[in-house]
Amino acid sequence: MTTYDGRYFNCFGQGEFVLSKHDTYPVEIRALFRKCNNGVASCNTAVLVREHDNVLVIDRGGAKPVTTGNVPLSVRLYLSGQSSPNLIVRRIAGGLKYQVTLPTGTILKAEVNGQFLNVHIIPSAADFNRTRGLCGVYDGDANNDLLQSNGELYRGTELRPDRFSLSWRVARNASLYGGVCGQPGTAAQPNTFCDCLATGNGGCDYGLDLTPCMTPSSKLTYWQGEDITEELVKRADVSPRCYSSTYIPFEYDENYIAQDFGWPTPKNRSENDVDKYCTDFLNSDPDTAACSKFLQPALTNAITSCKLDIQMTDDLSWAKTALANFKEQCVGRLLRDTSLYINTTYGLSPNSSFLDNICFSNCSGHGSCSKGECKCEPGYGLADCSVRLPDPPVLYQLANSGLCDVNKSYCDIVATIGAIFVDSSDLTCILQPVQITDNGQFRQEGAISKTKPDYFSFNEINCKLPSVGSYLISVSNNGVNTSQSLLYTVYNSKCQTCSSTGICTFTFDTCFIANECYEYGETHNGSLVCDPYENYYQWSLLKAYPYLKGKPTLSTRYNQTSTDFFFTCSYNVTEREDVQYTIHWLHGNDTVSQVNVTGNWFRGTQCSRH
Repeated sequence: MTTYDGRYFNCFGQGEFVLSKHDTYPVEIRALFRKCNNGVASCNTAVLVREHDNVLVIDRGGAKPVTTGNVPLSVRLYLSGQSSPNLIVRRIAGGLKYQVTLPTGTILKAEVNGQFLNVHIIPSAADFNRTRGLCGVYDGDANNDLLQSNGELYRGTELRPDRFSLSWRVARNASLYGGVCGQPGTAAQPNTFCDCLATGNGGCDYGLDLTPCMTPSSKLTYWQGEDITEELVKRADVSPRCYSSTYIPFEYDENYIAQDFGWPTPKNRSENDVDKYCTDFLNSDPDTAACSKFLQPALTNAITSCKLDIQMTDDLSWAKTALANFKEQCVGRLLRDTSLYINTTYGLSPNSSFLDNICFSNCSGHGSCSKGECKCEPGYGLADCSVRLPDPPVLYQLANSGLCDVNKSYCDIVATIGAIFVDSSDLTCILQPVQITDNGQFRQEGAISKTKPDYFSFNEINCKLPSVGSYLISVSNNGVNTSQSLLYTVYNSKCQTCSSTGICTFTFDTCFIANECYEYGETHNGSLVCDPYENYYQWSLLKAYPYLKGKPTLSTRYNQTSTDFFFTCSYNVTEREDVQYTIHWLHGNDTVSQVNVTGNWFRGTQCSRH
């Protein structure tokens, strides 16, 4: 970890830590650390941004530790009261990276690194001499960066100042992971910033884009992306801590103490060998030479971090993380250091000839980098060309466990969680209509539909339904090869109770027709009726004898031996078992006799009189 003023140190604790907190504005940034790499280290699994009582959560690790499988990336916003957040959130490269601009002008960048996050914070002028936390006091003096939460300066010089680090770990009951149960009020007033003449109207107002003035770029470039603030506000919720008994806090071991490691590693890698590997790996990247001209101290720290990660994990792949962090620092410096700007037709601007050559993971060896965007080879996709398009994604779950109550929601869009979704014209939702029965089963009905989903991240899309109903949902990245199917169940709580998707109990004597509930005997258009014993999902024809199948028939029979003449009434009852049938024998308008027959005696009934 490196402070604003360049002090490098290691933080190996678990829990929720304050990275940077402003002294006067109600804004702060926190990181969540949890044990990783088989317990030999702690890694950053989530980052939290608080502005007033609004909280943005970018979560890669989930609330509970997971030992097998992957946790989907979650980006969620918790709002307090009616105020909208004074934040600008940009999604970069389809969700491989997010950039958050705070009302102070501070910029946070969170980049996905496997199951963890790399976090970078670029302070603004409004932060100068007004910050506290693990990122230190931003005043140009690295000697006072280890200021503890109690206001005392930690003067130790060791690489792992645990006393300082743990002073910024927050108590569990003060966590921001589930938002804040704040009081409705006025949000923090943001500073005024001026728009770029080249790309805007040149005006000054609240909330204008704080990124440097550049030419328009693709949403898949390494450093720009697209604004998703409005989308997050639409999806926002109040803190589940305030109302939900099912809220799960972030779990971690507060007593965890990372062990010290020596050389050589278990695989017999010496310090000199690892130092050479890290140095060669970082310097072999074509971007390193250009960045090291003005970021030599950062390069030295990156090599040190690379060595330490490999020493702890004995895994050479951590060199990629060190390189990614170094590149991010390089891009940040190029974007904000005006002394490195060059003259363009738009005036002084960052050196695009260098920025245009930086792409995610160098396009994973399956594409070429052009103007900051990977041009993938045929058959490969995602912003870093790391996904084979013929390989179908894997679906993890549907929103709300695949259940939707039409009595409370529109149920026409399904949030679908999985890995890995590639944002392209071929990304497709495949929808097979089904009908849920009352025995935990379902049957396919109707033709398959294909729709273009709304893309939220490589782990989340919204499938649009052609009509409201229950479906088997699968997804394809290339429009041909599909994932496994998950069941989406639409129900109405007025006449159905569902414990899980596809497992529903129907309320007695009701019908579920066109997603609406009707009571037994309720009519429609004068000729149709709700008869769940005939059809639970469709209208039935209104009949003169609603409790019978068809009409009763009258037949006669004469016994010549006994000279008896018999009248026989025949009828078939429905599936109902709670009906008592009364048969009236009439002569003219007079009742000659009547008999009561209980419907659960038998299904086909004949009654005779002579």
